[in-house]
Amino acid sequence: MELYPASANARDSLSEAYETAGNEEKSLLNAEKALELLAADAGVNEQTRNLLKRILEERIQRLKK
Repeated sequence: MELYPASANARDSLSEAYETAGNEEKSLLNAEKALELLAADAGVNEQTRNLLKRILEERIQRLKK
């Protein structure tokens, strides 16, 4: 995250790592931030953007339960 703070993909990876480690609060926080960053992330092509959006929305929904 230090190298790519505006990267939605990096935030998604961090969110996934936190979820795997059992830290749902930090996972949710980073998933929501990744979703915010996604629209402006020029490093993501349209196909990846759509996939990442779906993954993030599913993770957010899962973590909010």
